[in-house]
Amino acid sequence: SEVTSKYIPQFQYELYDLTVTPDENIKGILPLKIQMFLHKYIRSPKLLERFPLIADYIKDLDKQENSDYLEVIVRYLSSTVDQRQFPQIREILVDKLKESDKVMATMADKWFQDGVEKGIGIGIEKVAKTMLSKGKSSNEIHELTGLTFEQIESIRKNGMASSGEDNATG
Repeated sequence: SEVTSKYIPQFQYELYDLTVTPDENIKGILPLKIQMFLHKYIRSPKLLERFPLIADYIKDLDKQENSDYLEVIVRYLSSTVDQRQFPQIREILVDKLKESDKVMATMADKWFQDGVEKGIGIGIEKVAKTMLSKGKSSNEIHELTGLTFEQIESIRKNGMASSGEDNATG
């Protein structure tokens, strides 16, 4: 209606395909630039080739900004990068950070490791679910996955382990 129409915002947005945007056209403040480069190359075969540039930008963030933003970047990479490229990405970033800040390099390495462990835990849970669906016993699942009997029972009931911790340990 005419009365309410003046209160309804007319949002507009522009959509940019970063995959076809030349690198030199990606500008702005460092965190935004890093994020745009990550989005541009995250699914590209050129990721390993371009990641040293992205790691240089990450290294150039000031210490406080770096520590806050670095964790977000590492968690994003852990969840999106092809697992075959993951070790090289990790090595490039940690090596670049060691050049300027050993503490940041250590933190990044730990966050990468956390991501790997979480991925392993998820994989173990998927294996346990498959084994349960095939009628395997809790003893067999425990023996092959290392999950506790409580975690196996939780997967049986809820479809996931009850512990938020590393599910690979018993």
